[in-house]
Amino acid sequence: MEKSTFFTLKYDGFALQNHEMDVKELSPALFALGEAVEEANRVLNGSRTKVVLNVRAFKDGSLGVDLNLVQDFATQALDLFNNKDVAGALNLLEVLVYGGTGITGLVKLIKWLKNRKITNVIKLTSGNIRIELEDDDTLEIDNKTAKLLPVVKIRRSLEAVIYKPLARDGIEEISFNSDSEMIETISKDESRYFISPELQEKLIDEQEYEISLQIISAVFQENNKWRFSDGNTNFWAEVQDGDFLRRVQSNNEAFAKDDILRVKIIRKQFETLEGLKTEFYIKKVLDHHSALQNYQLPLSEA
Repeated sequence: MEKSTFFTLKYDGFALQNHEMDVKELSPALFALGEAVEEANRVLNGSRTKVVLNVRAFKDGSLGVDLNLVQDFATQALDLFNNKDVAGALNLLEVLVYGGTGITGLVKLIKWLKNRKITNVIKLTSGNIRIELEDDDTLEIDNKTAKLLPVVKIRRSLEAVIYKPLARDGIEEISFNSDSEMIETISKDESRYFISPELQEKLIDEQEYEISLQIISAVFQENNKWRFSDGNTNFWAEVQDGDFLRRVQSNNEAFAKDDILRVKIIRKQFETLEGLKTEFYIKKVLDHHSALQNYQLPLSEA
């Protein structure tokens, strides 16, 4: 069973008077809009429905694109009328863009936030969410919109649809127009609110242990990292042992490439948007000996 809803995405400004737009700008924006809708469907509906965003036609105007959001239900028995928890195609657009009866709409919410800091999020007995800001401004929003606000993939997709095209000279606004005459417009000045927030790295593991490392390259600039080998892999590590670094800088610690350090090392793993990231820090240099330069003879005393 399929349901669908139609809407128009329109860019406006003097640079589009000939109803033309660089395909390298339009294509990423349409692709990002499709990703935003798919991710919103995943967050709200899980695997119960699938959606696809189809281009119907390019409209007259500065530059308008007719789009059709098609939603396919996982089973014929699943229907909006007997499963009120499912967000239908029109409802997805309301939550993502326009707002509606009892719905704020993510785009409307981001415009209201204006990059202000959220200090508190409170779940109300009604099921709605109250957002409190650093300037004491507050807004009550529906639970569905609240679920979409922190989703990185949606925020980055909206940045590609809204902020990046409007950053170009001559494109002054973007509008979403639905068949039910719901309209949401974002101006060039408002587009900066749609820059996706920086995602903070999350420390998920930290270990401290002793190990012998071979020096591959030493960097004698403050805060730079040295390159080491553990006999299996090469990696960069920040040397934090101040006493060792002072001996090196005063030439009291002489060493060469391939010398071996016995160190106390800290390994930290971070979860990032791109995946796992590992950092190494040399906390203490315990011993230092030169790499083998000569054959070792079995010497003994007479």
